[in-house]
Amino acid sequence: LAFNTLILLFQGMSPVVATASAVLFNWDMVAYVPLLGLGVAATSLAGRYSGARDMAAVRRSIRSCILIGVGFSAVAAVFFVGMPSVLADVFSPGEGNEVFAEAKPIAISMLRLASLYVLFEVPLVVLAGALRGTGDTFWVMCALVVCNWFTTAELWFFGYFLSLGVILSWLAVVVSYSLFPLVLYLRFRSGAWRHLRRV
Repeated sequence: LAFNTLILLFQGMSPVVATASAVLFNWDMVAYVPLLGLGVAATSLAGRYSGARDMAAVRRSIRSCILIGVGFSAVAAVFFVGMPSVLADVFSPGEGNEVFAEAKPIAISMLRLASLYVLFEVPLVVLAGALRGTGDTFWVMCALVVCNWFTTAELWFFGYFLSLGVILSWLAVVVSYSLFPLVLYLRFRSGAWRHLRRV
């Protein structure tokens, strides 16, 4: 709900921004959805090895998932940085469309900024999955709900209240999503999940 609200906030800025954000988020889904498989893998492996009290294997599993994810996301980041114009043109309705012509440079800038965001999505998805696997589901849910709604409120603050424009607003979103994995990492490193009561 928070992420859909964030998308609607971008779309509400103007038809040009709505077009640019549609290009961005369609390519973001291409980069993000495959990572969900790694999140499931991290959940499964962390659950298996934490149940066996093999913490070294839990850490190895997380490390392996992150390395695989970074490899995939690095390819996406190369395309986002090196070929944003080509990626934007995939959605071109044809020549003579003034809205798309204005939106394309914005979409290119947003895709380049997203190259950072897609790399940080990897530890976010993997660590959230690993913590769920260890039984820390309620904490992960609360943390991600707070983080997502915070980012949505942040977009409203920068984009609507301060009227700083779409690029600075998107940069604020990228910075927030880039910091979220640190919250999950600190939770995992604290070891609080080891002391959860298990049925």
